[in-house]
Amino acid sequence: MHMSKQKKNRPVDLEEFSAYDSYTYSYEHEQGDEQPPEHQPPYSAEAVKNARERKKNSTFFVFFLILAMITVTIIVLLETVFRLEDVYVFGNETKTAEQVVVSSGLARGVSIFSIEPEKVAKTLENDHSLIFKGLEIVYPNVVNLYVEERKPVAALEHLGMLYVLDKEGFVLSVKNDLNVTSMPKVNGLRVANAQEGRVLGFSSQAQKEAYTLIVTELVLQQYIDQVERIDLSFLDNIYLITYDEVNIRVGSVEDFQRKLRAIRASMDYLAQNDQEIISLDVTIEEDVKYLPK
Repeated sequence: MHMSKQKKNRPVDLEEFSAYDSYTYSYEHEQGDEQPPEHQPPYSAEAVKNARERKKNSTFFVFFLILAMITVTIIVLLETVFRLEDVYVFGNETKTAEQVVVSSGLARGVSIFSIEPEKVAKTLENDHSLIFKGLEIVYPNVVNLYVEERKPVAALEHLGMLYVLDKEGFVLSVKNDLNVTSMPKVNGLRVANAQEGRVLGFSSQAQKEAYTLIVTELVLQQYIDQVERIDLSFLDNIYLITYDEVNIRVGSVEDFQRKLRAIRASMDYLAQNDQEIISLDVTIEEDVKYLPK
């Protein structure tokens, strides 16, 4: 204990102090050597600007190259792939697909992107026998064309001319000879005008509806080739005249479908029984009356 105290109270030797001071100096000197080097001066503004310009030019060149490649690819596709190769026609019956395609104006090799349904429909109007129903583009080079054929079903004598009509009253053709057709002729129609390539200008909407209904049903029931004349002079007293010169009184157009069935059944029955008649009355289809020759 005593010795410890002496050591504690012993004054610090000058040599020890000096050594300590030397150690301290040396330590500080070594620490100074480990300091990071002075900060290098930054790049000049001109160097930074040049670097940015080089980067910008490089980016623009890559973009331009990609754009040029895309453009060339598109041009090649447009010139080789997206060109009309085939047209498939749907709805034609008497006309061939080739005839319909010619009437449509669609030509092989045209750009598929230049085909417009409105233009095709307008071109098809020049062929009065066709109705444009639609168009479908199947990429890259096919078109599906949908049409309906107008069929001549009746004829109208008007102002010394013969107008060949479809079931809607559309004028398919105009003839000078009144006896060139075997279709039923329509009497009693009041028309304001008649022009080829147009629907008749019916003066009476009721007459138009009666005409359409009668000729449509005659076609559906395959009886139109038996009828020589349709008289629509009075819509409450319509007559059909057959090639056998039988006057068939229909009455109004109401229930014409059933009345026509009654006509066919009655005419078949009378023919099987060798009965010749001059008139048939189906105004009441449940009570058919006939007048023998």
